[in-house]
Amino acid sequence: MDFNLEAFEFEMGANKTRTGNPEPELVVTTTIGKIKVNEAASRLLNIQDGEYMIPVTNYTSQIKKRNEGATAEEAPIFWGMAKGYDTGKLNDKKEPIFKGMKMSSPSKSSGFATIEGSSADDWKKLGGNNTKNVHFDFVPEGKIIPIDDIDLTVYFLTNMTLKDKMARGSNADATEE
Repeated sequence: MDFNLEAFEFEMGANKTRTGNPEPELVVTTTIGKIKVNEAASRLLNIQDGEYMIPVTNYTSQIKKRNEGATAEEAPIFWGMAKGYDTGKLNDKKEPIFKGMKMSSPSKSSGFATIEGSSADDWKKLGGNNTKNVHFDFVPEGKIIPIDDIDLTVYFLTNMTLKDKMARGSNADATEE
């Protein structure tokens, strides 16, 4: 979902040192398309197992500006996440159509938990690769952005770091593969 950067202002949080994983975090894993959020992010976004998360970005408009000669500083790309929503439309099976990727709990936990979804396009745009997990922190203050006549509370991503894929069974963060 693309948005107009000029429509609002926000401040990115200062860099911080991580100790463990108590802060809201999004991980773009080494598995193509897989995007996870930890329990703190699930709570921040108010998304639980079976609900939807929608990536919100100005990627398309900023890439267009860069292709027209703007520098990265003149056309910064921002990403955020928001809770998905019911479009008010029905599919062929008369089921509601939602915007966003359906999130599920790998541990089948109810309530707020580590949840994951799949979007190959967003995975690629967020820097997904097969060798390292890409981690982002969330700016804890949400900004309301109108999209499709709905006011979405968007939580922006900051502090991207690359981490080696952890072996299964190791003492890794809950959001690792």
